[in-house]
Amino acid sequence: MVPTLVPRDEAGSVWPYVAPWLAEALDRYGDYSIEDARALVDDGIWRLWFAADDAGLVGAALTEVSEYPRRRVLWVVAAGGRAREGIEALWPLLRRYAASQGCGVVRLLGRRGWMRSGVLPEGARHDADIVSVEV
Repeated sequence: MVPTLVPRDEAGSVWPYVAPWLAEALDRYGDYSIEDARALVDDGIWRLWFAADDAGLVGAALTEVSEYPRRRVLWVVAAGGRAREGIEALWPLLRRYAASQGCGVVRLLGRRGWMRSGVLPEGARHDADIVSVEV
C-alpha cells in the first residue's frame, strides 16, 4: 500500500477517482460541498492524500492545519475509500506530516464509527462528540 500527499498542481489528475469517496464524507455534515473541497485544495488550504495498491486507488483524505493558541492541529476533514486498508495506510504519513508542520495532534472529524473501524492507529481515543442543533 502506497500512501501519497498529492502536490497541489496534480490534484486534478486524482480528483475524479477520489471525489465520490470524499463527497460522501463531506455530505454527512453539509458544511462543504465537493466543489468547495476542490477549491480549498486548489488554493492550498486543504491537502489531498491518497493510498493505492496494485489495483489502483483505495482511499483518500483531506486535511487542514489549524492554529490554536496552545498548539497546531492537523484536522482530517474527510476520508473515505473502497478498502479499509487504504485509510489505515494513510495514518503513518499523516502523523509524520503533522509533526513536520509543528502539529501536536491529528484529529479526525467523523462519525463515531471510526473508533470501531479498525483503521485508526493504536492509541487513538474518542475525545468528544459534536452535537449540532439547526437554527
